[in-house]
Amino acid sequence: MDGLIDTPDNVNLLRKSSIITSHLKDDEVTRLFNGMSDSIEVNSDCELDEAIKEVNDVNDFYNAAPNIKTHNMVERYVYGAWKVLAMVATILFFLLMALQTFCSAYGCSSLVKKTN
Repeated sequence: MDGLIDTPDNVNLLRKSSIITSHLKDDEVTRLFNGMSDSIEVNSDCELDEAIKEVNDVNDFYNAAPNIKTHNMVERYVYGAWKVLAMVATILFFLLMALQTFCSAYGCSSLVKKTN
């Protein structure tokens, strides 16, 4: 946020674009944005890398659970392929309907030999 606004001219430009809607003066907004970084403690890169590693470990542990794996697989393969599955079901429905119409008109029982 500190790099977003450096001068009152930046604030004026953001106001014209309706990005900032504030009743503060331009230099007050500039001081507000530039003062945000003063209250944040900057950590070393080593601590940040360790935190990222810990977050990745937690995510790997969560994603390794069987119910999460099953949920992800269902989302990927079933929900992603619902259009294809609906099309296959529709074609199968129409083929069976055509077979039923043919059998009722021409008597399929005479075409299929029954063995008793």
